[in-house]
Amino acid sequence: MLNSEQLQQVERYVAGKGIRYFDIQIEITDHLAEQVEAAMREKGMSFMEALREQGAIFSQDWPSIVEYKKIYARRKIWRAFRVEVLRYFTGPKIGVLLLTLGAMLALNRTPYGGINNFPLIVILTLPWIRAYYLSRSWKSSAKKNLYDPNFRRLLLIGRQYFFVNLHVYTWQLSYYLLLAANLAWWSPRNSSIAPPTVFNTILFYSYPIVLALELAWKKAGVELNRAMRQDYPTVLT
Repeated sequence: MLNSEQLQQVERYVAGKGIRYFDIQIEITDHLAEQVEAAMREKGMSFMEALREQGAIFSQDWPSIVEYKKIYARRKIWRAFRVEVLRYFTGPKIGVLLLTLGAMLALNRTPYGGINNFPLIVILTLPWIRAYYLSRSWKSSAKKNLYDPNFRRLLLIGRQYFFVNLHVYTWQLSYYLLLAANLAWWSPRNSSIAPPTVFNTILFYSYPIVLALELAWKKAGVELNRAMRQDYPTVLT
């Protein structure tokens, strides 16, 4: 097992290769340290001899090793994000979602409500209500890190986290624009309004699912942020 001074020497060796992202440096440092330790144990080398030997071997495949670690880091954040989103949907939450969908289905079969004459103001104000509550937590640690230069510049996994959020927000905005446009088009203007289209029906019944996903995305972002702060305390302080 390498001591702390030897590990620092390995870290300096890796950092001297000009690797941009701190988390990639850590991944490669751990990999190289294992190889150095194995060479010391199996070949009876001193630490510096093993570092020179294994460093030379690494240098031959350095570009491919760095690229592999980058791909691994990008996949890691997407995989962790999906896991956190799925973890949000516990039995009670799924039950509430199913009850909501059932209530919407029952409402659509009555003369008092439905897809076409469902109160437009309710549908169009819910996103603004959601935006208000999200704005209250905008200054939380999960949000501040989106604009933390270390978070995006020194951590590849942090940069990927930023792009995950960007994809999510773009998808949300697109859905709400489609919802607003479609409901505005099908709002009842007279008693002879045409029946709803398949697209209109899908938007109507998918709305509670989208709201549930948004809550799951928000929770996943907070959990990922907390995990990264624990993994990289020297960068995210």
